[in-house]
Amino acid sequence: MYPIRQHEVAITMACSDSYKNIMGVLLQSIITNADAQENYDIVILEYGISKSDQSRISRFYQRENISVRFYSVREQIGSVCSRIFICDDLCQIADSANI
Repeated sequence: MYPIRQHEVAITMACSDSYKNIMGVLLQSIITNADAQENYDIVILEYGISKSDQSRISRFYQRENISVRFYSVREQIGSVCSRIFICDDLCQIADSANI
């Protein structure tokens, strides 16, 4: 994932479907407090947020100087899925010696 523009403020956060409403509060706070002279690239590492919700969130919070993008964690952890247990949105990486 590469920056959209040069000279921008990069913000990265992680969120699952269960916490997307709280993430919306954070995004609104960033927009409210953003410097109009700066460009912001917000990348959300998502797990389980539907494509339609991602699109809706991106459109709602996107501004001329603020981009909102999603990056799927699920697609990137395929090789370690056997070591990750997900329970109530908390991830715990198990030590393979304890399995």
